[in-house]
Amino acid sequence: MLAACSASNLDDYRGAGASGGANAADSAAEAALAGAGGLPSSGGSTQAGGAAGAGGGASGGAPADSGVDADAGCAGGTANCDGVASNGCETTLGTSANCAHCGNACSAPIGTTACVNGACKVTACPDHRADCDGLAGNGCETDLKTTATCGGCQNACPPSFACDQTPSGVYVCACSSDASCLNGGVCSGFAVCVCGGNACGLGQRCTLIGTCF
Repeated sequence: MLAACSASNLDDYRGAGASGGANAADSAAEAALAGAGGLPSSGGSTQAGGAAGAGGGASGGAPADSGVDADAGCAGGTANCDGVASNGCETTLGTSANCAHCGNACSAPIGTTACVNGACKVTACPDHRADCDGLAGNGCETDLKTTATCGGCQNACPPSFACDQTPSGVYVCACSSDASCLNGGVCSGFAVCVCGGNACGLGQRCTLIGTCF
């Protein structure tokens, strides 16, 4: 014969069944969350820790909290040239290496350059050279020994004149013959035209009335 079940035993059985069902439901729910990434699968990590790890990967390995906002503007005259947030605006601008901005180096094939008021400028040229176009990148690009630029950027010699060097070393436009002085002028030994008995200035020629122009 089967033993009679007491009300107490039945309640205990029902309680155990209910508890087992709840535990099974909880286990299924936890498994579903773990599969969806809502709970850590192992290692005892917290859900917040998992989210922080995912954020670090998305940012390319940047420090989670460097203490410096890399996107913030730098103070005037500085820049974040190396792109590293942790050292901030590490570069001083206004130098020959970084003049107006990062990597804006001042240099020229001929002459000396420097960063002046945030722009690269030619500051010195060799003898008989000049920066006529004002561009620092090509430096002292002009030869001051030619008839187009004889001794100066805008000093073009008249036709039949030469760009000659004076005893003191200066290049000037000089007559090359009597004919170059025009109108019966004479090219003197000082490479200047003599018009009507009067010596003209460097680069001048003779008018029909014997004056210089």
